[in-house]
Amino acid sequence: MLRIFSERKALVFADTLGEGKGVPEFVFHDAGALYDFVMREFRPKMPADARVVLQKPDGGVVCAEEAFRAFCARTGIRAAAGGLVKTLDPALGEPEYLYIYRNAMWDLPKGKKEEGESTEENALREVQEETGLRNLKLLRFLENTYHFVDLAKGNTVVKQTSWFEMQTDHKQTPVPQTEEGIREARWLTRAQVRDRLPLMYASIAALSYAYFQ
Repeated sequence: MLRIFSERKALVFADTLGEGKGVPEFVFHDAGALYDFVMREFRPKMPADARVVLQKPDGGVVCAEEAFRAFCARTGIRAAAGGLVKTLDPALGEPEYLYIYRNAMWDLPKGKKEEGESTEENALREVQEETGLRNLKLLRFLENTYHFVDLAKGNTVVKQTSWFEMQTDHKQTPVPQTEEGIREARWLTRAQVRDRLPLMYASIAALSYAYFQ
């Protein structure tokens, strides 16, 4: 599913009509009209998810990926990466996962890609900087998430965050990067993560739900 998150809601790109299952559906005939709707109606006024479809002149439907690309051609995309880090606590006998507390929400460590970095290098660097963890091992790519970011002068871009599963060789004490607004970095069990889903940004909650289901 291709979707762009905006705080606690998501803009869902679809390539079928009438299958929204209760989610409001909006049909557009060009990417400009779709962009105007998102910026003037969806983001500032709508309280929940919206499903959008881009329709061809002949009545057919543009595939979701093509509609997504057409929309992002107007906003631009910024690349970032981050990680879901796990470690095994021998006392518990089950893995624990590192989450951070930033801006009164539970989050995962991540940050923008620097020039010349690979996506994997970006992910490892940001996790190390925001949590103080060392000797991280990349296990696998998880998925890309997308969310809106408002820049100076009223501009808005779509940020693509590439997420990786990571592991530490032993349980380290995290050191939150306070200058980035991180108030806490804590190891959580699977049950504790699930308890915090309502207190996460929608993109982080969706990633966590998919990982732990």
